[in-house]
Amino acid sequence: MSNFGLLTPPIGQQTLPEAGHQAIDTKSRLKALSQDYETTFLSNMFSHMFDGIPTEGLGHAGSAEETWRGMLIGEYAKSVTKAGGIGLAKDIYASLVRLQEHHAQ
Repeated sequence: MSNFGLLTPPIGQQTLPEAGHQAIDTKSRLKALSQDYETTFLSNMFSHMFDGIPTEGLGHAGSAEETWRGMLIGEYAKSVTKAGGIGLAKDIYASLVRLQEHHAQ
């Protein structure tokens, strides 16, 4: 049996003084965390898709495009996640909520 649960209180219990707001804040934090994870995953996936696209030559911005491509890919990932994503955030959120409920018992 692990002592991890004894060392780390469930998410949300560390900083919130009022128990009434705790459940709401915890769920919103878990949702944001899940969406951030999906955004990171999509950003990495999109960056691999853009690896083969040249940044030099006719119609390309060269070094400026290389510089800003990462930011553009990040914004693409945020937009996809905000529009519903690929379902990863939903599954992660459900798993985190189950984990929190298990730790609360």
